[in-house]
Amino acid sequence: MPLTAYATSADLTAWTGAEAPLNADMLLRSATVLVAAAANRDPYTDIPDVDAATVLRDATTAQAAAWITLGINPEAAGLDAAPVKNRKIGSGDIGYDTTGQSEARTAAATELAPEARQILYTGGLLALLEPVWTGVDHLDHFGLTGPCRPRWSQEWWQNL
Repeated sequence: MPLTAYATSADLTAWTGAEAPLNADMLLRSATVLVAAAANRDPYTDIPDVDAATVLRDATTAQAAAWITLGINPEAAGLDAAPVKNRKIGSGDIGYDTTGQSEARTAAATELAPEARQILYTGGLLALLEPVWTGVDHLDHFGLTGPCRPRWSQEWWQNL
């Protein structure tokens, strides 16, 4: 079953107000994978309802728009522009280190953009990491007598 992108080139054009780039379909597919992971969804088999589809579409277009603005190719993991350390202009020689920029580009290519993350959060679709309790895990095993009630006083620090 093929991956179903959460947004189209037309959605991207409507979001940015500019014509979608030639690689828009690739950007939207990559953004869909990132958004789906952040929402704990499967873009291959999951068919979202209308409300979720709107949030997923907006987050996907926001992610693709961020990549377009930054000039990032997510397929290259942000490494599409090699860092330039020395440049000669006329008789002058300029040296600079762009390692930090390369790390930032890699992070921007592999992590959800702040706007896309906020859209998922506001729409109630951002999957937050929570502890997983199994049948073996009992509250009393951890010294708890009920949900979020420790057996010690919350003022324990005053006895130090």
